[in-house]
Amino acid sequence: MLTLVAICALPLGADPAPILESDDGWEAAVARLCEEAVASGVPGLSVAVSLHGELVLARGFGHTDSGRNADEETTYPVGFLAEPLVATALLALVDEERLALEDPIVEYLPAMTFDGAEVRVEHLLAHTSGIPDFSAFADARGSAADLEAVLEFLRDAPLDTEPGSCFAFSNSNTLLATLLLEKVAGEPARRYLRREVLDVLAMDGTGPSEEVLGAEELSHEVAGRLVTRRGLPGRFSWERLGSNVADLLRFQRGCAEELLSPAAHERLCGDTRLDDGIHTGRGFGVDRTELHEIAGCSFGGAHGDARVRVAWYPEAGLAIAIAASSGDAPVEHLESGVARAVLGLEEPGVHDHGLDEAVRARYLGGYYVGCSRYLVRETGERLEVVPPDGPPFRLRYQGRHRFVDLDDAGVRLEFTVSEDGTSLGFVLDVRGVRVEATRLE
Repeated sequence: MLTLVAICALPLGADPAPILESDDGWEAAVARLCEEAVASGVPGLSVAVSLHGELVLARGFGHTDSGRNADEETTYPVGFLAEPLVATALLALVDEERLALEDPIVEYLPAMTFDGAEVRVEHLLAHTSGIPDFSAFADARGSAADLEAVLEFLRDAPLDTEPGSCFAFSNSNTLLATLLLEKVAGEPARRYLRREVLDVLAMDGTGPSEEVLGAEELSHEVAGRLVTRRGLPGRFSWERLGSNVADLLRFQRGCAEELLSPAAHERLCGDTRLDDGIHTGRGFGVDRTELHEIAGCSFGGAHGDARVRVAWYPEAGLAIAIAASSGDAPVEHLESGVARAVLGLEEPGVHDHGLDEAVRARYLGGYYVGCSRYLVRETGERLEVVPPDGPPFRLRYQGRHRFVDLDDAGVRLEFTVSEDGTSLGFVLDVRGVRVEATRLE
C-alpha cells in the first residue's frame, strides 16, 4: 500500500492536508482528469509525477498531431524553457564566483551603458531592468532584425523605468542574459547549456528537435498568464527546442539537488522584491504558486499547438509536469487537479452568482498594478479582466466583491470598495501569487 503524507507549511491553527491511503486511488483520479481533458477536445497529453524525488507516474493520453499515442517520451515544444535554463546556468556561475548577481551588466557587455543607469545581472533575470522589449522593433524590421540590429536598438533606446523599480516582462532581458552567459562561459550558450545542464541531468530527450515546428506564436508563463516571447535567428532562436515530461522533472529536481547551492536555488524560485519592497511573485524565470496554502514554484508556456506546465511543492515533496498538444489546453487547471488528487485535497468551492448592470458598473475601469495597466470591462453579463499581456479572463461572482476566473478556480480577485460600493482597487491572486491594483482616477 502506498501512503502519501503531505508535510506542509501551514499557518498556526490550520488543519493539515488530508492523508491519502490507497493502492491506486490517486492514479485512477489522475487518469480520469486526463481522460476528461482528451474527451473535451485536447488531442493528447503527457503527465509525469514525482514524490520525494522518485518518479511514481509517467504516461500519456490520446494522440499527438502525427497520430501516435502520447506517452512520457513524447516530444513537445518548450521554447519557454530558455529563460529558466539560462537563469540556472548563470546562478551556477554565481556559485563558482565567476560573477555576482549584483554586478552591473556593463562590466560584461560594455556597450550596454543605458546612459549610466545601473542595470545589474539580477535585474535581467527578474525582469526588473526597465530595458524596453525589442519585439516591436524586430517585428517592424522583419528579416532585417538580426542580432546586430537589435543590439543597436537597445544601445540607443531609453529605459522604460528605473532598474529595480518595476516588473515588466521583456524579451530583451532574456537576450542580454544569454549574451552575458556566453561572455562569462567563453563559448556559445547552447553548447554550454548542453554540457553543463542537459548532459549533467541526463536530459537526453531535450534539445533541437525535428518534431518541433518553428511556430510563430511562442509564449511564456509569467505570474500565471502567457506573455509573448520573441526569438532571433541563429543561436538565439529557441523555437525548435523540444523536451518531454520526464526530462522536465529531471530539470526541476536537478536544479535543487545537483546544479545549484541552496542559496542559488532560493534565488531561482524565490519571490523577488522591487526596490520599494513590493513582491513580484516571481523568481528568475520561475513563478511562485500555491495550492491550499502549500507554497510551490512553476514554469511553463505555449508554443504553437502545445502547452506545458511544470510545478513543484517542495514541502510536500511533489512535482508534476503536464504537456498537451493544444495551445489552449487547461494545463494549469489539470496540474492543480493532479496535485489535489495525489495529496488528497478537495476542490475549492466555487459559486456563480449573477450581477446586475448597475452593480457591474461599480467595478469597471482601468487599474494599475505597479507600472502595468489592467482593464476591467463587461462582456455579456460578466466582468472581464484584460491584463497587460496575455488573453482576457472572465469572472464568476462569489459574493462580497470576490470573483473567480471562469476557467481557472486558482485565479481569484477581490475588489476593495468605498462606502458607496465604488471600487478603489483589487487584489489579484493567481495560485498564490498576489498583486495589488489601484484604480485609475
